[in-house]
Amino acid sequence: MYYSISDVSKQLKVSKVTIYKKIAKINGLKEHVKQLKEGKCITEEGIEIIKQSLQDSQFIKPLQSEFTAEPENIDFTNDLIVYKQLIETLENQNKELKQDKLKLYEQLEIKDNQIENLTRLTENSQKLLKQQQVLLLEEPEPSRIKSFMNIFKRK
Repeated sequence: MYYSISDVSKQLKVSKVTIYKKIAKINGLKEHVKQLKEGKCITEEGIEIIKQSLQDSQFIKPLQSEFTAEPENIDFTNDLIVYKQLIETLENQNKELKQDKLKLYEQLEIKDNQIENLTRLTENSQKLLKQQQVLLLEEPEPSRIKSFMNIFKRK
């Protein structure tokens, strides 16, 4: 017979998180776990393996084998430690992300300045090109050409 994670946590008087951790850590326990639509379920043998692991690691007091509907004295100490570690990890990741964000803003500002400089250079280049085209399109005055020809004329 299979029992839900919620039922197992109530029976063993530990949190669901602890049960999931035990499933992940204990070798051979996955054979006693089945994934159903409602969630993961554990066989009675799997419950005994978890119970023995909890007793060995002194996470809880010796347990009754009876299945109870309501938990009586749940020990949340281990869960609090895990949650504190999780909060600390998340705060560190948040701090790192803020630092990365600042670096990206600095890089973005540098790139904006580079783009602005390139735009100015392009505008200047276009002005020079336009002036050069105007000079090339201007036709020379005919009188100058004649006087020039007269100077270099063969005699």
